[in-house]
Amino acid sequence: MKIALFSRRVFWLAFIVILVSNLFVLIGVAFNRSGDSNTQISLSERELKPPYRSHKENSGLSLRLEWRALDTNENNLYASFSRRPAWLDAEKLESLGFTIIDQSLSKQNEPYKMPLSKERFIVLEYNGEAYKEALRRAHLHLDKAKELFKLNSDNKRLREAFEAAEKRLNREQTTASRLFAIDAGTDPETLREKYSDQTRFMILKGIIVPDYAYKKDGLGGYIKRLSIEQIHITLEDRYIFKRSEPRYKVTLAYGRRYEPWIVSIHPIDR
Repeated sequence: MKIALFSRRVFWLAFIVILVSNLFVLIGVAFNRSGDSNTQISLSERELKPPYRSHKENSGLSLRLEWRALDTNENNLYASFSRRPAWLDAEKLESLGFTIIDQSLSKQNEPYKMPLSKERFIVLEYNGEAYKEALRRAHLHLDKAKELFKLNSDNKRLREAFEAAEKRLNREQTTASRLFAIDAGTDPETLREKYSDQTRFMILKGIIVPDYAYKKDGLGGYIKRLSIEQIHITLEDRYIFKRSEPRYKVTLAYGRRYEPWIVSIHPIDR
């Protein structure tokens, strides 16, 4: 009898905990989407990728927000896919509230201290100057590879490098994300004043980590991830993803808590 009573109490306690948790989530969602200051931006399948694999019984399908950042190395084949932006230097980290520690001055027998991450506001630019720079680098890389291949067309390594450069440019032009992290700050309103075009710029929360061992010319950091990168779509919109390599246009919004959600999604015929 006592065991049965205890089991019922545990059941109701767990039920209440789940109910309260869901209630807090719903309140947070309602608050985020309230007000008239919501920002909306149109993206495509290049910036909002479907999951690698989905199952029919899984009704919780989400899109993955794809973004990039440009580092300082123009010759690096994968530089535009880095998450260590050139602008995230020691000065920027200090403005974001990080205490910069020069590891070279630490004692040799002291253990290395892992830097603490902080959640800050990240500015994402869509189809703007950063993407143009990524295209310029891809064209430049192809031109260099082409010239070298012309000088020695029998060289297998040069031919493979030329073909890889062609593929890279094609990827930049057709499938790579045009969404780039270009700035960060502690105050979203200040960032919004600076980046006021809401059709080009998004401001979302993300996790930043200082990296004391990365840059030779000074301390730097990297963006570990956005706080929310998986965005749920409704069951009614799942038909779009039944096609092979679907194309679509998504209207994405974020509200008072700078958390994104999908307003609408429409298929695009090839």
